[in-house]
Amino acid sequence: MANLDNQTDMYDVYASSCGSQTDIRAERTNEYYLPDTRGSYECVTFISSGVCDVGRLLVNVERLPDYTQRRKTFCHEVGHSVGLQHYTSIGTGVVNGENNDCMKSSTVSGEQWWIEYSQHHRDHINEAY
Repeated sequence: MANLDNQTDMYDVYASSCGSQTDIRAERTNEYYLPDTRGSYECVTFISSGVCDVGRLLVNVERLPDYTQRRKTFCHEVGHSVGLQHYTSIGTGVVNGENNDCMKSSTVSGEQWWIEYSQHHRDHINEAY
Protein backbone atom coordinates (compact mmCIF):
# COMPACT_ATOMS: atom_id res chain seq x y z
CA MET A 1 0.00 0.00 0.00
CA ALA A 2 2.95 2.31 0.46
CA ASN A 3 3.24 2.43 -3.35
CA LEU A 4 -0.16 4.11 -3.57
CA ASP A 5 0.79 6.54 -0.78
CA ASN A 6 4.14 7.47 -2.26
CA GLN A 7 3.34 7.46 -5.97
CA THR A 8 -0.29 8.62 -6.26
CA ASP A 9 -2.97 10.83 -4.71
CA MET A 10 -4.38 7.81 -2.85
CA TYR A 11 -3.60 6.84 0.73
CA ASP A 12 -4.13 3.94 3.09
CA VAL A 13 -5.01 3.54 6.74
CA TYR A 14 -4.13 0.34 8.58
CA ALA A 15 -6.83 -1.26 10.72
CA SER A 16 -6.09 -4.25 12.93
CA SER A 17 -9.42 -5.81 11.95
CA CYS A 18 -11.83 -5.40 9.05
CA GLY A 19 -14.86 -3.21 9.65
CA SER A 20 -17.48 -1.21 7.77
CA GLN A 21 -14.84 1.20 6.44
CA THR A 22 -12.55 -1.52 5.02
CA ASP A 23 -11.95 -1.15 1.27
CA ILE A 24 -9.44 -3.95 0.66
CA ARG A 25 -8.76 -7.03 2.74
CA ALA A 26 -5.42 -8.69 1.97
CA GLU A 27 -4.86 -12.34 2.80
CA ARG A 28 -2.06 -14.84 2.43
CA THR A 29 -3.23 -18.17 1.10
CA ASN A 30 -1.88 -21.41 -0.40
CA GLU A 31 -2.24 -23.77 -3.35
CA TYR A 32 -5.45 -25.29 -1.99
CA TYR A 33 -7.36 -22.00 -2.25
CA LEU A 34 -5.49 -20.46 -5.19
CA PRO A 35 -4.04 -23.29 -7.34
CA ASP A 36 -1.51 -22.41 -10.05
CA THR A 37 -1.84 -18.67 -9.34
CA ARG A 38 0.44 -16.18 -7.57
CA GLY A 39 -2.28 -13.73 -6.60
CA SER A 40 -5.78 -12.52 -7.32
CA TYR A 41 -8.11 -9.61 -6.65
CA GLU A 42 -11.89 -9.80 -6.55
CA CYS A 43 -14.68 -7.47 -5.54
CA VAL A 44 -16.65 -8.93 -2.63
CA THR A 45 -19.30 -6.20 -2.26
CA PHE A 46 -20.50 -3.81 -4.95
CA ILE A 47 -21.95 -0.37 -4.17
CA SER A 48 -23.59 -0.24 -7.58
CA SER A 49 -23.09 -1.82 -10.98
CA GLY A 50 -19.35 -1.96 -11.62
CA VAL A 51 -18.39 0.04 -8.50
CA CYS A 52 -16.63 -1.99 -5.82
CA ASP A 53 -17.05 -1.19 -2.13
CA VAL A 54 -15.03 -4.02 -0.55
CA GLY A 55 -12.36 -6.07 -2.31
CA ARG A 56 -10.29 -9.11 -1.37
CA LEU A 57 -6.68 -9.56 -2.37
CA LEU A 58 -5.20 -13.06 -2.14
CA VAL A 59 -1.50 -13.90 -2.39
CA ASN A 60 -0.42 -17.54 -2.71
CA VAL A 61 2.70 -17.72 -0.52
CA GLU A 62 3.52 -21.22 -1.77
CA ARG A 63 4.06 -19.80 -5.30
CA LEU A 64 6.01 -16.79 -3.97
CA PRO A 65 8.97 -18.16 -2.06
CA ASP A 66 10.63 -14.86 -1.16
CA TYR A 67 9.97 -11.27 -0.12
CA THR A 68 10.77 -9.88 -3.59
CA GLN A 69 8.12 -11.99 -5.32
CA ARG A 70 5.52 -11.33 -2.61
CA ARG A 71 6.08 -7.57 -2.65
CA LYS A 72 5.76 -7.43 -6.45
CA THR A 73 2.56 -9.51 -6.34
CA PHE A 74 0.98 -7.32 -3.65
CA CYS A 75 1.83 -4.23 -5.74
CA HIS A 76 0.30 -5.94 -8.80
CA GLU A 77 -2.94 -6.99 -7.07
CA VAL A 78 -3.39 -3.63 -5.34
CA GLY A 79 -3.07 -2.12 -8.82
CA HIS A 80 -6.00 -4.26 -9.97
CA SER A 81 -8.00 -3.01 -6.98
CA VAL A 82 -7.76 0.56 -8.30
CA GLY A 83 -8.58 -0.41 -11.87
CA LEU A 84 -5.19 -1.08 -13.46
CA GLN A 85 -4.87 -3.76 -16.11
CA HIS A 86 -1.88 -5.90 -17.02
CA TYR A 87 0.95 -3.91 -18.47
CA THR A 88 1.09 -3.09 -22.16
CA SER A 89 3.72 -1.23 -24.17
CA ILE A 90 2.46 2.17 -22.94
CA GLY A 91 4.34 4.03 -20.23
CA THR A 92 7.78 4.59 -18.78
CA GLY A 93 10.12 2.50 -16.70
CA VAL A 94 12.21 1.03 -19.48
CA VAL A 95 14.55 -1.77 -18.36
CA ASN A 96 16.61 -3.61 -20.99
CA GLY A 97 14.39 -2.18 -23.73
CA GLU A 98 11.13 -3.27 -22.08
CA ASN A 99 8.46 -1.15 -20.44
CA ASN A 100 8.06 -2.41 -16.90
CA ASP A 101 6.18 -1.84 -13.68
CA CYS A 102 4.56 -4.11 -11.11
CA MET A 103 1.49 -4.57 -13.34
CA LYS A 104 3.53 -6.68 -15.74
CA SER A 105 2.69 -10.36 -15.25
CA SER A 106 6.05 -11.99 -14.62
CA THR A 107 8.52 -13.09 -12.00
CA VAL A 108 11.08 -10.48 -11.04
CA SER A 109 14.79 -10.23 -10.40
CA GLY A 110 16.88 -7.41 -8.95
CA GLU A 111 15.56 -4.41 -10.87
CA GLN A 112 13.71 -1.65 -9.03
CA TRP A 113 10.76 -1.44 -11.47
CA TRP A 114 8.88 -4.35 -9.90
CA ILE A 115 7.73 -2.30 -6.88
CA GLU A 116 6.60 0.76 -8.80
CA TYR A 117 3.74 1.90 -11.00
CA SER A 118 4.72 3.47 -14.32
CA GLN A 119 3.86 7.12 -14.98
CA HIS A 120 1.04 5.91 -17.23
CA HIS A 121 -0.49 3.92 -14.37
CA ARG A 122 0.06 6.70 -11.80
CA ASP A 123 -1.73 9.11 -14.16
CA HIS A 124 -4.63 6.66 -14.53
CA ILE A 125 -5.01 6.33 -10.74
CA ASN A 126 -4.77 10.07 -10.10
CA GLU A 127 -7.35 10.86 -12.82
CA ALA A 128 -9.79 8.24 -11.51
CA TYR A 129 -9.51 9.12 -7.82
